[in-house]
Amino acid sequence: MNHGTPWIALSVFLLGMAKGGFPIGTVVLPLLILVWPTPDGAARAAVSFMLPVLCLMDAIAMAFYRRHVDWLRVWRPLPATAVGIAAGSVLFVSADRSLLAVSERTLRICIGSVGLLFVLNHLARRWLQKRLERAAQPGLATAQAYGLAAGVTSTLAHAAGPIMSMYFLPMRLPKMEYVATTAAFFWILNALKLIPFVACGASLRRRSPSARARRS
Repeated sequence: MNHGTPWIALSVFLLGMAKGGFPIGTVVLPLLILVWPTPDGAARAAVSFMLPVLCLMDAIAMAFYRRHVDWLRVWRPLPATAVGIAAGSVLFVSADRSLLAVSERTLRICIGSVGLLFVLNHLARRWLQKRLERAAQPGLATAQAYGLAAGVTSTLAHAAGPIMSMYFLPMRLPKMEYVATTAAFFWILNALKLIPFVACGASLRRRSPSARARRS
């Protein structure tokens, strides 16, 4: 067994706990990068590895919460979210759709920065929550701004949680409806992200030395 396998399993377990509401999502991706079996390209591989796991967790969440979703609130930010995913994919996938355009170091810095923002968000959570609960209901322009930011950050580092909490909290939804609506949003968001991630993986396989050897 690879020495990194138990740590990867732990990372998936922690990711499930984070999906369940425990505030530990900050550590999952950095931990996964640190324990990834191949250090070269670890950030890219870890981000890609997490997406199908997230999609599976989203599907399970939707099985539980689908009857409580406020779909109108889910759909409003989604057009800009799709644009954000496309913009993030320009950074994540190069012009010939074959290699990640950002360097491994840049991607690690982005993920680390997002992790720090997660920590700051958690430390200021009570203060932010009070201000958000008093904030006005977000309009269409606000929904698009949050959707765009969520699309970009989620594509690069699966890190749109705090952004969308700032969008959904001012709506003052009942608890079950809030959980269900956010779960539905991320279910669609992660499903949309499969398109550029799958395209990137297929292009990388076509350009790999082993694939070229098989064709020759």
